[in-house]
Amino acid sequence: MAHGTPPNINSNQYDVPVPELSMLLTSGKESGERKRAAECFISLCMLSELLGEILTLVYCLKIDHREISRRLRDLETALDKWENCLPSYLKVSDHGSVDSTSVSGSCSLRTGYLSIKMLLCRVALREATHLTDIDVPEAIHYRLAKLRQAAGDIVIFICSLKEHHLKEFWLPYTAYHLASAAIILLRCAVDTKDPVISESCKTKLRLFRDQLRKAKDKNEWDLADIFLARCEEPIIRITINAPSLHQDITRELNDLSTTNVDNGLSTINTRGEQNESPWLEGSNIPDILSIPNSDAGFGQLEYPWANLWDMLDVNNNTF
Repeated sequence: MAHGTPPNINSNQYDVPVPELSMLLTSGKESGERKRAAECFISLCMLSELLGEILTLVYCLKIDHREISRRLRDLETALDKWENCLPSYLKVSDHGSVDSTSVSGSCSLRTGYLSIKMLLCRVALREATHLTDIDVPEAIHYRLAKLRQAAGDIVIFICSLKEHHLKEFWLPYTAYHLASAAIILLRCAVDTKDPVISESCKTKLRLFRDQLRKAKDKNEWDLADIFLARCEEPIIRITINAPSLHQDITRELNDLSTTNVDNGLSTINTRGEQNESPWLEGSNIPDILSIPNSDAGFGQLEYPWANLWDMLDVNNNTF
């Protein structure tokens, strides 16, 4: 009966409290290193509780859209409070790098935090399409910009890591976060008509690809595997300085979006009108809240760009 049930964290389905520091430290062995490791684990537990609240917005089938904006603001505030309460050695510097005295797992924790911020932006962007006032285009532009920034923050952070950071403890699901951030930037680079935004996305993607390719080849960092399998080829193709190639790719995406209406890729917006938003070139972003399909690969379709968005698992909720 549980087949197909998405992974979820629901406070009504567990009664295990967030551990306290005294529970995790052994008497007589309260070294500074052990204390920092315990505080890192406690921060991860608290972040997981926040994620559980956000996932209710992702998986709930009966959502009151009138309450979503308020809940999003509350969750954004709670996430900011979580970050502000972190010990100094778990925070990042002003230029995005981690503390050299941090503990193993702190980089994974930071990546998880940035990924949750990106998830909140995806929820907010989806909800912007349900607005009924005249400010819908402006709201979508704003939320899309925030989503693009959130994906870029993950890229900047990962590119700031050194070799010893890759040898730390990392949560396995980090691999999907890296691919999701890249796909968002790829989509923005292709869809936007603003050359400045497009070049900014391409620059981040080049740096991201170079960093993860080096991490894989030199350090055998297996968390880069999914990113390289799904995104490396598209990044190389889209960042080649060839306008005609970029136009061909865009045309392929547009053809895909107009011929796969049943899969949720039509160019019709939520009001039933032709979408003429300036950040789209005829193709719509698919449902940004769907769970990534870990089995989808480039080999499933003849043209690799066609299922690039499978990482976002297209459903019938589009805008």
